[in-house]
Amino acid sequence: MDNAHIAPVCDPDIELSLLLRDAMAGDGHAACKLGDYYREGQLVKASPRKAFLWYSRSALAGYAAGQSNLGACLERGLGCRINYRQAAKWYALSASQGHPTAQFNLGLCHLNGRGVPQNLAEACTWFQKAADHGAPDAADALTATLAEIG
Repeated sequence: MDNAHIAPVCDPDIELSLLLRDAMAGDGHAACKLGDYYREGQLVKASPRKAFLWYSRSALAGYAAGQSNLGACLERGLGCRINYRQAAKWYALSASQGHPTAQFNLGLCHLNGRGVPQNLAEACTWFQKAADHGAPDAADALTATLAEIG
């Protein structure tokens, strides 16, 4: 799908209209952008609940950033109840698409046993993938976890 229209336009009302149109048509990138806007209070009044709903649409459309953001909402209770198991599920779906933040967060889930059984070796695997993709702090987390393993 062509997402060139998602670049910011001068008129915020037009930008929101275009994003809404595309998100309602199933465009995961547009839905994720709307989630960002509602989370940050950019162009719209901040609403954690609406951010969660737009990230959900994005995630269900298979968009990796939307899946990662939905995982973060579920992990932190942003617009929803905290659900570590579901957070880990969405991080895993996003991480499998190569999303570095999701890879790092999935590593943290395995490190801390949040939503998945604690597994330091699995945490290292995801920290390494995240580091390979440039995620900040991933290399340090990998080093610390390897030291913990001994």
